[in-house]
Amino acid sequence: MELTRDLPSFVRGTRGVVVLVYPSGKQVEVEFLNPKGDTLGVESLPTAFLRKVPRAPKPKAAPRKVSSQELVKLLAQEGNVSEESASRILKLLGRLAAQKRVTWKAIKGLAE
Repeated sequence: MELTRDLPSFVRGTRGVVVLVYPSGKQVEVEFLNPKGDTLGVESLPTAFLRKVPRAPKPKAAPRKVSSQELVKLLAQEGNVSEESASRILKLLGRLAAQKRVTWKAIKGLAE
């Protein structure tokens, strides 16, 4: 939330988080924060003094590149199988995908 007007303790544009909504729904407690996230103070305010600020989208984490051997070890560990079995499974999936008999999307769907 962002202040739409100056207050004795905070200036217009100061951002905060609503921590309590009073039963009337017209009054809220707001914890004001600095850009680092440290608390500057808490105020009880009418909702008319605030406006909603859209959140910035969280950046998506890029998939981590792993070597074939790391992938075999990961599959063996997660699947509780031997590395030899994990290697055979990955080779089979790779062949099926290369032959376009399955898609990676379908393989990924198995995890859901």
